[in-house]
Amino acid sequence: MIYGDANDHNALVDPKTKRVVSVIDFGDMHEGFTVGEPAIAAAYAILGKDDPLAAAGSVLAGYHEILPLMEEEIAAFFALMAARLAVSVVNSAHRKSLVPDDPYVTASEAPAWEALERLAAIDSHTAKEYFRAAAGKVAPIAARNLRMAPVQV
Repeated sequence: MIYGDANDHNALVDPKTKRVVSVIDFGDMHEGFTVGEPAIAAAYAILGKDDPLAAAGSVLAGYHEILPLMEEEIAAFFALMAARLAVSVVNSAHRKSLVPDDPYVTASEAPAWEALERLAAIDSHTAKEYFRAAAGKVAPIAARNLRMAPVQV
């Protein structure tokens, strides 16, 4: 079972510890692939961020630490995250046509479009390798291109 709507609007946070203690809004729960959960959370986590790979990579790494993902799931992560953003903007447009005066239905529309534009500029292979690295599957891309000076003992 996938919760399917992990975002800051649905998290209940303990004001003392600043930790999420529960979530609300179970309308998007469904049976699905495990990787859908961090992909959906990452789609919201990248909103307003200049570096969507870094923000999404942090979500993926944290999720993977608790519930390890398979290679195939990591490979699908980027596309699933983008798909969630696409669904979000379509839902916003549809709801806006039904309830034009409700600002909640379009709360994430502009940031989602911006995030989609940033994601469209990223090569999917680069994203896949970045997320593999975030999950600890390989050395980070930048590190693979660096030559290390020999260690003097």
